[in-house]
Amino acid sequence: MNEENKKKVIQTFWEKQDHPNHSKQHEGEIWFRRFYDEIEFLLKDCKKGSILDMGFGSGDFLKYMSADYERVVGFDFSPAMCEKAKQLAEQLQLSNVTIYNGNVVNVDEVVKGEKFDCIVSFGVFQYITAAEAKISIEKASKLLKENGCIYILGIPDANMKVMHDIGVFHFAKNTKFSFRGMMKAILRLKYHEVKNSKQLKPKIDSFGYWHWRAEYREIADSLGLKYQIVNSIYEPYGYRFNIKLWN
Repeated sequence: MNEENKKKVIQTFWEKQDHPNHSKQHEGEIWFRRFYDEIEFLLKDCKKGSILDMGFGSGDFLKYMSADYERVVGFDFSPAMCEKAKQLAEQLQLSNVTIYNGNVVNVDEVVKGEKFDCIVSFGVFQYITAAEAKISIEKASKLLKENGCIYILGIPDANMKVMHDIGVFHFAKNTKFSFRGMMKAILRLKYHEVKNSKQLKPKIDSFGYWHWRAEYREIADSLGLKYQIVNSIYEPYGYRFNIKLWN
């Protein structure tokens, strides 16, 4: 299956989903609270005024944001997830939450040009290409209020894909792991790092797209944005990275 067909499969799958589809160990209130704690930590210096969540899934983060921010706006690609999030907002009486259906690439149209103190996106950019990421970031940057920032979290790191594939970040009881296998993985990792240092080729699998950090540095530089790239503070997500962008 070529890259374009894989992308269509991913889009078709998420259009109909009403659940984030995480593995069992990443489900439930504890999981959502843990990852929101990471978002909260990274946004600690942002003004607690308005926040936009691009691709909120089933809306589980919105209830935390509702308590922390004056105004919360969120949207998702899946109509089914949007409906589920609306039901959750009504059930919990989240009066400061507004929900839209839309795509991160068209963020400006989705929110009708409204501006925000914070814009976040967790675990979404793995389903779009680097070119689409640039379009989304450029549009989102124009929706920032003064001193506002964008945080994109949970981006699969293409440099870490080999390590991920051999189970370095997910030690299960039945995972076979050896020092020899580890060394082979490191050598493969360095080989791909050197091979792709001049030409960044997209990697796509069931996760979606694995992005190169260099791609996001280039995006920020081309748009005149300041940036900071950090690793996930959650150990099993060591194969992902987060990026903060601001004007």
